[in-house]
Amino acid sequence: NILFGNRDEFCILTGLQKKDEELALAAAGFADIVIMKAGASGAWIAADGDIIHAPGKRARVKDTTGAGDSFASGFLHALLSGHGMKECGEQGNSLAAAIVEVDGCDFNRISGLK
Repeated sequence: NILFGNRDEFCILTGLQKKDEELALAAAGFADIVIMKAGASGAWIAADGDIIHAPGKRARVKDTTGAGDSFASGFLHALLSGHGMKECGEQGNSLAAAIVEVDGCDFNRISGLK
């Protein structure tokens, strides 16, 4: 099972106010793979007893609609393609960064994704 959330959601879930890495680790018991999305700061992934940081991507933000769902889509696509956790986080970050640079959640307007 996989849990996606942002910093605010993880603070509520754990009842803690901690640094990002510590917060993601504290939530690790809630699912096999725990991903705390931190926007431009990237994402923290807790899995198999490890904590991994996938750095964020620079983006010229126009509209944040769909950013979280786009991150999850990129992450899950990479995971189902057999990639490691860091690469999954990087792909999630890449897709989220790309979608916030266009108005609405219009994947047809995104270019340059690997």
